[in-house]
Amino acid sequence: MLAASGPEGMFRHAVLSGSLPWTAYAKPGFEVLAQKEEGAGLPAGAQGDSPPEVMAEVRGALAAGRAAHTFHGRAMVLDLPQER
Repeated sequence: MLAASGPEGMFRHAVLSGSLPWTAYAKPGFEVLAQKEEGAGLPAGAQGDSPPEVMAEVRGALAAGRAAHTFHGRAMVLDLPQER
């Protein structure tokens, strides 16, 4: 099972992307399949293409020193057991 998650610790930004933070998917056992690497720029939703409350969350995270690549979600996968 695949899921596209949002960034951890930024609930409004994750909801804007139509997902939950990746940590919510990790709780029931999803594992990270792919994520942006260090040096990746901000996603569109963190560059001003979002509602004011999301941009306030983004500006606060940037001011606190959060790295741009952590604003991206992660592709998550859950391996479901198969009955035989």
